[in-house]
Amino acid sequence: MASIRHIAVFTKDPEELADFYVETFGMKITQPITSSPESGKWVFLTDGYIDLAPADRPYAEDRVHDIHGNPIDLSRTGLRDRA
Repeated sequence: MASIRHIAVFTKDPEELADFYVETFGMKITQPITSSPESGKWVFLTDGYIDLAPADRPYAEDRVHDIHGNPIDLSRTGLRDRA
């Protein structure tokens, strides 16, 4: 079973990226597009096990970069207090 529970993907267009994950992988949006002046726009999705967020989240454990240099946060514990 996978050990990654949360992935944050940084993108300039979270709506377009969310649509891609919904259409391609059948993920469901758990929190619609939200925005704030401090952190910009974000959306949360899930496939029932892995949570996906195109935003900067403080509970990520590791950060990697894709081949285009976009930062991606990874977490084994998932969002917030989820075990």
